[in-house]
Amino acid sequence: VFIPISGEKFNGYDYISEICKNNPSLIISEKDIEIEPPLLKVKNNREFIREIVGLWRKKLDTKIIGITGSNGKTTTKDLAYHVISATLDCFKTDKNYNTVLSSSLSFLSAKQSQNVALIEMGTNQPGEIKSICEVFQPNIGLITNISNAHIENFNSINDIAKEKGNLFNCLPKDGIAIINNDDPLINKLQTNAKKVSYGFEGNPNYFGYLNNDDQLTINNTSICLPSSGIIMAQNILAVFALADIIGIPENYIIEK
Repeated sequence: VFIPISGEKFNGYDYISEICKNNPSLIISEKDIEIEPPLLKVKNNREFIREIVGLWRKKLDTKIIGITGSNGKTTTKDLAYHVISATLDCFKTDKNYNTVLSSSLSFLSAKQSQNVALIEMGTNQPGEIKSICEVFQPNIGLITNISNAHIENFNSINDIAKEKGNLFNCLPKDGIAIINNDDPLINKLQTNAKKVSYGFEGNPNYFGYLNNDDQLTINNTSICLPSSGIIMAQNILAVFALADIIGIPENYIIEK
């Protein structure tokens, strides 16, 4: 099935003739085109993809976990997958596919057997996080941090926080917002979901203490870091909180 998409650098409709040489089963188009393979005409190709993904999401009995942040979201997603997949059938969006379009297309490879889906959510302009959440309807949300990354299309860091905060706003009342207690902007975000916090300061639910460059203690549990440094420790702390919340046994988290 070929769905041509018009982008800033390429136009999928320019490849229709080449695609037809490979005998596609179906071409989906928002334009009137004359071709031999079966053609499905739709109003908007991007919206059609969103609708298909939304239908597929409803068919899956899968806990959807949205992960966003200015930095570290791909690493956190990959680490979480490494830990969770040891005990649960888990899906994650591929590579750094975190846009409205790429995260949706990646999710079409999710299987009905998978208990958990890790959805990385990126944004370059206002409204994108909300748009992704409308498709995936996440049950759990994790925001790693908020900084001036990708500020080009935002007026201020507070606007970035508002954009990232749409993940928490979209969570249901029985959902869980995982709060980075050390980030003051994340602490101010509103949500109707249950709040669970992690951090190295204050009194979060998951308190981290860096014993040295290679060992992290979370509450009363010691973990050897796969690589040294505070950045890795922050990622591991976030993943520990997430994995524990969804019921991964502590020994599996430590071993991984």
